[in-house]
Amino acid sequence: MPRQRNLKALAQLLRIEPTALQYGTDTTSRVRESRTEFRISAPDQHAIDAFLVLPAKARKIVRDLIEHLGEERERKR
Repeated sequence: MPRQRNLKALAQLLRIEPTALQYGTDTTSRVRESRTEFRISAPDQHAIDAFLVLPAKARKIVRDLIEHLGEERERKR
C-alpha cells in the first residue's frame, strides 16, 4: 500500500478519488495492469518520495534535468 501522499498523487494522475484506490470501486474504472510493472527499487522509491515533497519550482528543475539527460542519451545513440 503506498504512503498517503503517494496515494494522493497517484489518484490525481489517474483522475480518480484516493478512496477508490484504497478501497476499490466498480470494476469498470479500475486500472488493469500487473503489479510487477509498478515495482521499483527502494532507492528509486526514496528518490520519488523526496521529489514529491519538493516545492513546485524545484520539481520543475528536476523534470527539466531528467528531460535534458534523456535528450543527451538519444544524441549519443
